Amino acid sequence: MTKATFLPIVLLSLSCAAAATPAEQLSRTIIAVEEARLAAFRADDKPAYSRLVADELTMVHSNGETGGKREEMSFMRPSTPGRPLPTLGLEGTEVRGYGNAAVLTGSLVERKEDKVVLRLRFTNVYAHRKDGWVLVAGQLTRAPAG
Repeated sequence: MTKATFLPIVLLSLSCAAAATPAEQLSRTIIAVEEARLAAFRADDKPAYSRLVADELTMVHSNGETGGKREEMSFMRPSTPGRPLPTLGLEGTEVRGYGNAAVLTGSLVERKEDKVVLRLRFTNVYAHRKDGWVLVAGQLTRAPAG
């Protein structure tokens, strides 16, 4: 490839990357933070999880019980062959920004051996702090089967 051909391709690539709107950039950021939080939870990485969750977290579970950061972290455990953890995935996510806050909605899907075992609708609220985005509140609702 000649320089004359290469330069326009590089410039086009840069302009496409830079063309993301602030809303698209925020959406990618919040979804990446949520995926990192879920990965830390599944890996039993308490330091990483703690950095992504506010100390004042309020989480409302699908059974109506509420908990904070300490309670959420108490559920964390390593995956073992005898007690494997399900794979967690996000579907149908949408992010809306409100200054230093963002609301993430979507579905959290738990799979065991490629079979969906649980689907929850969620609403998570993130706040932007000096060290980045942290989860401050969340709510889970069991999605209808189907």
